[in-house]
Amino acid sequence: MKMRSLLIGAAVVLLGIISAGPVVGALPSLGPLTSYDTSYTIIKVRTADNGVTPVIIGSSYEGTVIAMDYEGTMLWTNALSGYMNHDLWCADVTGDGVDEILAANADGSVYCLNASGRLLWQFKPDHSGHEPPMYSVCTIRADDQVTYVVCGGFDTRLYYLTPSGGLVKSIQSTSYATQNLWYEPWGNAHLPNFIRPVHRSDGTQDLAVVGSIVQIGAWCRTYLFEPLADHPFQIGGPTVEGEMGDFRAVDLDG
Repeated sequence: MKMRSLLIGAAVVLLGIISAGPVVGALPSLGPLTSYDTSYTIIKVRTADNGVTPVIIGSSYEGTVIAMDYEGTMLWTNALSGYMNHDLWCADVTGDGVDEILAANADGSVYCLNASGRLLWQFKPDHSGHEPPMYSVCTIRADDQVTYVVCGGFDTRLYYLTPSGGLVKSIQSTSYATQNLWYEPWGNAHLPNFIRPVHRSDGTQDLAVVGSIVQIGAWCRTYLFEPLADHPFQIGGPTVEGEMGDFRAVDLDG
């Protein structure tokens, strides 16, 4: 199913449809569901703070990143590589109070844009001419209060990057993974279907990696890491054999 609109209304994000409740002084009051035509097939949506007001960030099927305000005005577009973005993440990476936009792209790169849509940096691992797609990206704050970009893809590695896109370290999934499948060449390797921060009660963060044996998100298992750690401190339960299409950490008990 193709979608060409962003819908504004009640707080849900799903496959190119975004709903947002009112934010006092920043967003319009909650009213009837409103549709804004973007002229793109939107497959991912997030919100970002541009330093003045929240904006809607979307990614199209062919990888164009767009920004739109809550009145439906298109603010900017950036076509990046022309290939799909498998993941989209918005966070203040540089610590200036304004969000950056991170895209894990099928050309094997992570792209970082500023709030105006300008490319700040691009990270692509050196695979001697091969370009396995980048599949997931997020940010995590370490105990020293430094924010790192964490990404990974079809090369079955995790990468920690500085706020300016420099490589800090890489971790091969075969060094910690416990999954296995009948397909022997993979061994215990997996690709990171999702990489997400998990908030602790003391305000610090851990990193959750949902490893997938195959690219459709099947045979998934969750691994919890302390920031920058080489091995997980917790491995989550038996492998989920079915497809896993979404993953997020939520405080259910307050």
